[in-house]
Amino acid sequence: MFQNKTYLKRRPLLVAFLLFGIGIIFAEKISVPFSAVLVLIFVFSALLCLALFKGGTPFFILSGLLIFILGIASYINFNTLPKDHISYLLKPDIKGTQYYIRGRIKSEPIYKWQRWSKRRCGFTFQAMAFKQGNAWLKLSGLSKAEIDDNELDYHYGDDIVVFATLKGPVNFSNKSNFDYVKYLKTKGVHVLIDIKNDDDIVALKNNARFSIRAPIYNIRRIIEKRLKFYLPYPDNTLISAMLLASRHSMPKRLRELFVKTGSVHVLSVSGLHVAIISAIIFFILKVCCLSRKISAIIVILFLAIYVIIAQERAPILRASIMITIYLLSYIIERDFDIYTALALSGIIILLINPMQIFTAGFVLSFACVFSLVYLTPKLDAIFTRRKKEKVTPNLSGHLSRFAQYIKRLLSASSAVFIGVWPITAIYFNIISPISIAANIFIVPLLGVILCLGIMLASVPILLKPVAVTIAYILHLLLVAVLRVLAALGSVPFSYFYISGISLYVIILYYMLVYIVVRLFLDRNMVYK
Repeated sequence: MFQNKTYLKRRPLLVAFLLFGIGIIFAEKISVPFSAVLVLIFVFSALLCLALFKGGTPFFILSGLLIFILGIASYINFNTLPKDHISYLLKPDIKGTQYYIRGRIKSEPIYKWQRWSKRRCGFTFQAMAFKQGNAWLKLSGLSKAEIDDNELDYHYGDDIVVFATLKGPVNFSNKSNFDYVKYLKTKGVHVLIDIKNDDDIVALKNNARFSIRAPIYNIRRIIEKRLKFYLPYPDNTLISAMLLASRHSMPKRLRELFVKTGSVHVLSVSGLHVAIISAIIFFILKVCCLSRKISAIIVILFLAIYVIIAQERAPILRASIMITIYLLSYIIERDFDIYTALALSGIIILLINPMQIFTAGFVLSFACVFSLVYLTPKLDAIFTRRKKEKVTPNLSGHLSRFAQYIKRLLSASSAVFIGVWPITAIYFNIISPISIAANIFIVPLLGVILCLGIMLASVPILLKPVAVTIAYILHLLLVAVLRVLAALGSVPFSYFYISGISLYVIILYYMLVYIVVRLFLDRNMVYK
């Protein structure tokens, strides 16, 4: 594939994505004054206009430098807080400061049961004003609010006044590398709001404000209730995680099981889930005798809604954008390039929130797709081409379709493991070689499970016997998945923990992978 220097020139968006991301990382590591960045943007823009008439190498170099600087500017702009930001209410010398704050709930509240039958509620809070004396002063910024003892239900878009304690986030005192402060920062959250109970909250009248998210979140709540009604615990938590990216009520032991077997991606709505669900919707529309182009438009609209239902996580955004680009290219009858689509989705996500580049979901999602696209055909060539060289054309027809399918699954699963194990080692301190076998088993079943989950969530209430039957089949499949994963997780050396892996070691590893691919695996590829 990398046979000449024109490869990157044929995919300028891929270069732009890489340079923009490097600029964001550079700005995070090295402090750069925003005024200096603005001057550089102006200078390089002027030089780029002059080089536009000449074209050639100077134009591409200046374009790359400008994109790199724009990445720096994007990071600085996102992390520059306004003067009325809620974080400026924090007092460094005081453990907790209490204020009356008026604002709006900006996320779907999450409820968790604590000890002694106490319920805890958490949500993202958009500050609008705070009370100082008898006056309300303007306030802005997001914060993470938690009600320690909660009984009432709250919803996205509710306007409330809270009497709360403001605190700065701190990292957990454990042995993991998880940086809680940085995690909140990637979400634009710099303050924690601690509310004792519902008595410290006053709900304000809603001024009939229209919000597209409110009805979509209502759909999400209806689906969650139906899944809880028809499926026992913890089956309902598993299918809620797979369909709705809702993992807060899942037992810790189940999460650990999926992490140890390298199949944790199954529990969070990822690109694989979005692709499978989109394919199911497209197939249903095809059965309804709709044309392909109309079906494509409907799937694009569905993806826009599903992104909100699944809480706009980076893997979901990436997959939805790529599928949308693919469907649009089909509608307007243009060629589709997966590398360009991958780069464009990354640029869009980073423009919305440049801090996403530091999250595990973003990095793993893009590394996984790139590994699948780049390595799978090369590994598949080894498993198939060498076999064909040893047998006659007559004997090759005896290979079953099932064996070919398993072979492709093996290629894809191996490609993903080769491409992402260093990243999982950095973020989760674990390496799971058994994930190759686990994904070969679980990926085919995931499509069936998601299909049954969609059917269970959409079956009319009048057809309760049908829903009960679907729920029973779904229960059997989930039990089978858990038992197989438990068996794989008990295999010696199926996983092992690792910490302190050096960045230089990872860079050297990826360089060796690239050299091996170029020297050995590319020879098994047949280029037309």
